[in-house]
Formats: sequence, structure tokens, C-alpha cells
Amino acid sequence: MTEKELLILIKRGASEIDLGEGTLTLSDTVTVKRSLSIRGHGPRTTIVGPRGKDAFRVTGTLRIEGVTFRSSGRGALIWVSGQATVVHCALVGAQRRLGLEGALQHIEAQIQRGLAGQEIETDEPDEIPTVGVRAVKKARLRIEATTVMHHATAGVAAEGNAAIEIEGSTFSGNEIGVVHGSSARSTIVRSAFRDNAMTGVEVKGGHVDIEHCEATANAGSGFLVTEKGTMRAVSCVAKENKYTGIGVSSGTAHVETCECTGHEGSGIGVFGGKATLVGNLCSSNNHGIELRDGLTRVEQNRTEGNQSAGIW
Repeated sequence: MTEKELLILIKRGASEIDLGEGTLTLSDTVTVKRSLSIRGHGPRTTIVGPRGKDAFRVTGTLRIEGVTFRSSGRGALIWVSGQATVVHCALVGAQRRLGLEGALQHIEAQIQRGLAGQEIETDEPDEIPTVGVRAVKKARLRIEATTVMHHATAGVAAEGNAAIEIEGSTFSGNEIGVVHGSSARSTIVRSAFRDNAMTGVEVKGGHVDIEHCEATANAGSGFLVTEKGTMRAVSCVAKENKYTGIGVSSGTAHVETCECTGHEGSGIGVFGGKATLVGNLCSSNNHGIELRDGLTRVEQNRTEGNQSAGIW
């Protein structure tokens, strides 16, 4: 399908569009004002390559399934102020953010280039401020079984009063996996946040329920509450993030039956705000649980094999 054919179908009010196989290049933003379902033939087969600021701007209702979006521009691959559902897709940004493991691989690659007599890449490429999905105003967004990667700002950004639901998805190589600045209540379940350059999930506003999620090898914290955010994390795993597995610098957090292992800082760190910690396991960190500031209730937690202190 060509861009012209897609725009004609949308203008005629089509409710369902099959993109077919191959690559569709968009020279400008596609606006969805009504109800529309777009289907590809799988992320490896159907690729949309936008060149404009945003690929899709959704003020109506959009469901999109089985498509890879590969950005070469700025802005969001999907900008939503209405309703959007993204299922079994890949949202790939234009700027690969290396994260902790990626940075080590990059350094090793430059060493090998030097040994081979090739020119070493000393200058970092310009960052392109891309977002996988930006949900604004009173948007309602659901992301399911989707990979979101290589965005220089965030994989998903929620603002205004936007509510998001994320299930069974993976966020890697972004600056931040998900940043929630919205005042709404959102949920993230059974999802993974790996090798992001800063944080897996940052909750800056509203309330986010995070259940059965994993944050591994992020260069900052796995899960982090800042500003006026409220987070409830239950049965999550944080492993080998650079600073803390679960951090609270302000706002409010309830952390229950989570496992935090292998951090250079703390398994769980409370540096401000209010926190309730119940039934968590913190092992093989520098500090198991670090209580530096704020109001904290600690019940039935276990700390094992931490280098400095179990609770500090």
C-alpha cells in the first residue's frame, strides 16, 4: 500500500484497513479523527517508516496490530489525545540509546576498531527526541504484546490526564521506558524494562499500579517515584540496575513482595516522600534497604547477602 492509497481510504471513512506486506513510507503525519482499525501482517513483514514529526495523530479511536513503526524523524510515532490500542507491534526510535550493557558493547566495539586500524568513533551522534507513544489530555491508551525501543526521550510518555494500560510488553534501549506525568490512574502488568539509559519506569504524577514486571540492567533505577507520583509495585523483580532497584525520591510508594537483587546502590531506596515496604526480598546489593529520608513503614522484609547493610 502507498501513502496516497492509505490517505484516500481514511478520507473516505474506512473503518478497517489492511496494510499488506512491505514498507510504507509516510512523508507527513496521518491524522485519525474517527474510528479506525489498521492491520499489518506482523512486525517483521509490515513496516511503516514515517519521516514527519509524528507518524499518527489520534484524536478519534485507533486500533493498530501487527506493524513495525521505524522512526527517522522527531516527535512521536503515535500521538494520542483520543483512544488508541497497540497490539503485537514494534515501535522503534531513530536514536539507539545504549543503556548500561549497550554502552559496554559500544566501548568494546571501538576498541576492536582501533585494533583493526579503523577510525574510532569519538563523537556521540546527535540525540533525536523521539517518543514511541505520547498520550496527552484525556487520552486512553492500551499497549499489548509490543516492543518499544531506541527512543531518545521515552518509550511511552503519559501527560495531562491520560490513562495508560500496558501488558506483556518490552521496553529497551530508551532513555526512559515509561514516564508517567499524567494525573490519571494507570496500570502496567507482566512487562519488562531492560537496558534503558536511565530508568525503567518513572512515576512523576498520578497513580500507577505495577504488577509482575521486571526491570533489569537499566543505567539508573528500575522503578522510580518522583515529584507527586504514587506507585504501587507488587510482585515485581528488579535486577542489576545501576543505582536502585526501586527508588522513592518523593511522592508515595507501596512496595510489596518484590525482589531486588544485584544493585550497586540499594535494592530499595527511600530518599524522600512516603513509602510502605511489605514482604520484599533485597539480596546481593550494596545496601538491602536504604532509608535516607521520608516516612517509611517497613514490615516483614528480608535482606540477605548485601555488602554494606541489610537496612541502612
